[in-house]
Amino acid sequence: MTTPRDPFLLPGDKPPVGEKLQKFLSASGVSSRRHAEVLIQQSRVTVNGTVATLGMRVVDGDKVRVNGVEVGPQAPRMFLVNKPTGVVTTLDDPQGRPTVASLVPDDVRVYPIGRLDLDTSGLLLMTNDGELSHRLMHPSFGVVKTYRVLVRGKVKPGAVKLLADGVALEDGMTSPAQARVIDAFADRSILELRIHEGRNRQVRRMCDAVGHPVIELVRTAYGPLTLGDLALGASRPLTDPEIRRLKKAAGLAPPRKDRTKSSEDEAVDSDGDGDATTSGNTDEQQGSKQRRDRSATGHGRRGSAGRNVGKRRRPSGGGDVEGGDSGDSDGAGSSGGD
Repeated sequence: MTTPRDPFLLPGDKPPVGEKLQKFLSASGVSSRRHAEVLIQQSRVTVNGTVATLGMRVVDGDKVRVNGVEVGPQAPRMFLVNKPTGVVTTLDDPQGRPTVASLVPDDVRVYPIGRLDLDTSGLLLMTNDGELSHRLMHPSFGVVKTYRVLVRGKVKPGAVKLLADGVALEDGMTSPAQARVIDAFADRSILELRIHEGRNRQVRRMCDAVGHPVIELVRTAYGPLTLGDLALGASRPLTDPEIRRLKKAAGLAPPRKDRTKSSEDEAVDSDGDGDATTSGNTDEQQGSKQRRDRSATGHGRRGSAGRNVGKRRRPSGGGDVEGGDSGDSDGAGSSGGD
């Protein structure tokens, strides 16, 4: 059996040599392949000193630079960081403020997944895996970010329902979320919000919209991962089981028949933080999938990190309600912050 000829090659032409530039950039941890195309179109990429163009390929020995910084393929690395307030989510700040680059080892070059605002603290993931980074940030993959929010005023059930059903912001309605009151006082309340979107300062704007401005905002979880006992300002590499769970949440896990769960995976899942993590992706398509799952399995709960909504009752607006309060969290997206 002969190999089909490339229809774009003329007779006598040799097949292209080298690797597509956008694939090279993704393997270098710069960005996803799609965003790499944007970087190329913006003339921010050079190959051997020449401004790159779409369709360009690279071979061993080529010098590729992005924004003047040389890049190259490297082994996948991922870190969990507990970002303090006052630290900028970037690798270099023109104003000289401290950046998240100072919170990971000097010998690795990893990039933040999404963004936490200057005045937001908590869990930030950093990696050189461009494809995983893209999937974790993009709302279409439904990976949930969880936030603990201290707000002004005593939050009533009506405001919680608004947060869960969707809030009208200047850039459109927010998707259904999960929200619940953790504690309430005379002049302030503590909320937990869980969302899969990542608009700019979304949590703060949602709380403002329901009349409860944010005093303090902390991200406590990203998909199936939590801060645990990691100290403020510290970081640690993810374990292999954690990376597998994160990939599963982002839709990068291998087919079930090819997967085997290690004893370490089982131990991690048994803490209530694994596959049973509930998500804020409560759209009609997800709901129908869960109904099919219940019909096929005969029970109401299907473990799936970042997607399962457990046994909670769904209100008419699409948010999940637990004990009368709906719960969901705010997320940092590729261009947004919290």
